[in-house]
Amino acid sequence: MGYLEPLPFFARPKGAARQMARVQLQAQLKWPGAGIRLQTALKVSEETSVFRGYRGEDPVVVKKFWDLSARRGFVGGTVQALRRFERLGAHPDFSVNRCFASSGHLGLVVVSFEAGTPVDKLLKQTAANRPQILRQCCAWQSWAGQGEIIRTALPSNLIEAEIHTILGASARHPDAALLAELGNELLRLLPLLDGQPAARAPGHPDFAPRNLILRPDGGVTAVDIHRSGTFFQSRQAAIFLVSKDFQSESADGSLRYGLDQSEMLQFLAQSSVPEDETNTLLVFFIGLTLLRMYSTKPRRGRPMKMRRRRIRAYLNDLRQGVGIRA
Repeated sequence: MGYLEPLPFFARPKGAARQMARVQLQAQLKWPGAGIRLQTALKVSEETSVFRGYRGEDPVVVKKFWDLSARRGFVGGTVQALRRFERLGAHPDFSVNRCFASSGHLGLVVVSFEAGTPVDKLLKQTAANRPQILRQCCAWQSWAGQGEIIRTALPSNLIEAEIHTILGASARHPDAALLAELGNELLRLLPLLDGQPAARAPGHPDFAPRNLILRPDGGVTAVDIHRSGTFFQSRQAAIFLVSKDFQSESADGSLRYGLDQSEMLQFLAQSSVPEDETNTLLVFFIGLTLLRMYSTKPRRGRPMKMRRRRIRAYLNDLRQGVGIRA
């Protein structure tokens, strides 16, 4: 039997307009009475495209997973994760997307559009109350983490493979040598963490400021929750902290492991990171997040210089054995 080309109805069209037209048609055929109308493309990629529109009178976001082999898993993971938050019950200050409809066969998920301002944009505003914003994000994480906290060993073999994959893919990066230096330091540190229990809890699989929205009523809602389960609390904290600081084009204050020291300490005082992981697992995951984010998002000019400075500051503190809370 010869190779079968994907049917045109399922293949990914080129261009945002053609992709939106395809998803609009699929949504109308799948849910003819829902009144789904797409208006704008929020994101277009080879793996996932995201569109904003309406479902009747309700503003919605429609996600399309293009990969035929993985779409059922992505759709199922998204629906399962959002259903888990529904079971937590309504909260006046915290929320997540609501799921209106899904199709694993088509790779479609229809969720509520959440009004407000993304936290990453708020943190760029000079007049922003940054301590209050960090406090609210930590409070959302605490609410989302309800459930049994478990402690498991670090999956060193998987993390080692992750580091090698990142380094292999960043061979042509403008700062490939610096990334290799960081990756090798993480590989050196990894065996030292073997046997240390790491806390895992439910929450957001990508707990970053861009995925948190300050609602008009002052509450916090989260978007882009695509996977359920438990997550390493130290890694989630590292994702938030590095994502927050990578938005900055300056580093006026003192750095600790490449991050804004005062805001990191404030965040840790309010977050759920176990104290015995602060100077071990959290330090490691900060480095791993720096490696992952810088390798995939090279930028020109001042932002790139600042990111280099953060990585060099991280390496310097790591080699000197500086404590985060020192």
